[in-house]
This record gives sequence, C-alpha cells and structure tokens, in this order.
Amino acid sequence: MDERGSVIPRNILDEYIQHVLGFCGQIKGLRVVADYGNGVGAVSGREVFNKLNIDYIPMYEELDGSFPNHFPDPHNIENMNELRERVKAEKANLGIFFDGDADRSIMIDETGEIVFADMLVAALAREELKKYPGEKVYYDLRFSKAVKEIIEQSGGVPIMMRVGNPFYKKEMALRGGALAGEFSGHLFFKENYAIDDGLFAAIKTMDLICKLGKRLSELINPLKKYFATEEINMKISDADETLKKVKEHYKDGHSIDLDGVYIEYPDWWFSLRKSNTEPVVRLRLEANNKDLLEEKRGELVRLIGS
Repeated sequence: MDERGSVIPRNILDEYIQHVLGFCGQIKGLRVVADYGNGVGAVSGREVFNKLNIDYIPMYEELDGSFPNHFPDPHNIENMNELRERVKAEKANLGIFFDGDADRSIMIDETGEIVFADMLVAALAREELKKYPGEKVYYDLRFSKAVKEIIEQSGGVPIMMRVGNPFYKKEMALRGGALAGEFSGHLFFKENYAIDDGLFAAIKTMDLICKLGKRLSELINPLKKYFATEEINMKISDADETLKKVKEHYKDGHSIDLDGVYIEYPDWWFSLRKSNTEPVVRLRLEANNKDLLEEKRGELVRLIGS
C-alpha cells in the first residue's frame, strides 16, 4: 500500500505556556534573575516570566549557538559565577541557570549560593507529598541520605535510582510518582507528565518560596545535615577490576547493586561508578561529620589508585 503522509503544523508553544502558567497562581513579589546562556530556554521563559507579577531580570536571552558569553552547562560551576554575582548585586530572591536545551535549571539562592538538586528535591518533596500523600519520589543514588529521610518523614515512598534521566521517565510512566530528581539537575513532576523541564522546575521553586513565605536559603540550609564531596573523577586502567577490588574491601558494609558499587554504613556511604565513555571512575561519598568524610575520602582515593 502506497500512501503518502502529511505534515500538520501546530503551534504548541502557546499551549505549553498556558499549561505552565496554571501553576503560577501564588507567585508574586519576587525579584528573579534568569540566565539562559543564549540557549533555547528564553523562548518559553520570557513568555512566562513576563506574564507574572515579578521583577524579571533576563541574562543572555538572544539565541546564539556559539554561546559567546558562557557555555550553558551547569556541570562546570564556573559557568554560573556571573549569575551568582548578579543575584547578589540585584538583591534578587532567586537566580535560575538554564542549560542549553532547557531541560534542566539550577537554582541560586538570594545569597548567591548554588542549590544542588538533592536539596531542592528534598524541599519540593515536602510540598508535593502534601498534595499526593503516600506517593513515590525517585531520587538519584548520589543524593544526600537526608533526601530519603525527608521523603519518609513526609509520608512518601523513596525509591533510589541509578544514574541516567531516561530511567526516571520510564519509572514514573510505568509506576507513577509525585516527583523525581537526578543529581545533574533533571527534575520530573507528576503535574508535568514526568518530563524534565527546567522552566517548570523553576516555577515550582518560585511557587514554594511564595507559598511558604521564606527565603530560599531558609528552606534549603536546614536540610544540609551531612557532609558530602562533589563527584570525584579518577583515571584508572581497568574500571571493572577497580570496582571489584573496592567492593571486596568494603564487604562488611550494606551493598546496593544498582549502579556500580554503592555501600553504606550507619555513619557514611559512597558510590563508585565507571564511565561508559572515558577510562575513569566517579566517586561520591557522604558522612555524618567532616572529619569522617575526609578520612574516608583519603582511604578510598588511596585504594582506587593502588
């Protein structure tokens, strides 16, 4: 059968904007700086923010794939330095850093501090679980253990996930859930069809600030109960052998076979994964106090390098 298809043009931007605006009812009185880094986030971001009762300060709205100001990649924290300073200079309530395709946004609090995804998910989970009691919340295995504790305290069901945002979308589609978050900044909401969307995450954060009547730092800082490293990349010759060696060394701990090696003890834990694209392993650990963190970091780095 030889049938030709057809193309039906449809402007979905207006529908999307109306969808997002449906979650903005309590947002007012904020001073917000949005750094698009010349990426696509400005296409929808400016349309939504200009319709809100806020003081909106845009940075680098112009689309330019050469990214002349800075690369719109939050993985390199230096890319966010200008936004952090601008938030302080403008005495803003919030800074929003969009990545290039705007499926992620990183929040900057009113003091210029970066709000990492685990703490943001913990703060948002409390509110989402009021609307969806008993629902699942999916969280990255690299998140602080405070996230799991807060989900449980809020009556939710915490589900640890391996690294990779497609896994979150699949799980939420199959099993439902109120919220999901990955360490790199991808957030997924039940109310947004489990799609990672930087603008929607920003709107939910703004709504949280206005609803609770608190500064973002006041919502986030009390959640920082533990001490953690950033993700540490280490070059090695044989990743599989390294993971096997480390797992054997810490065999007295509680092992979770989800993604690489994840071992937890009552007062600390670590995650060690191999890269699929580079000859490196990625290490992150967290402890109940700073001294223990430094001790275990040194211990692991020596073991991995031996």
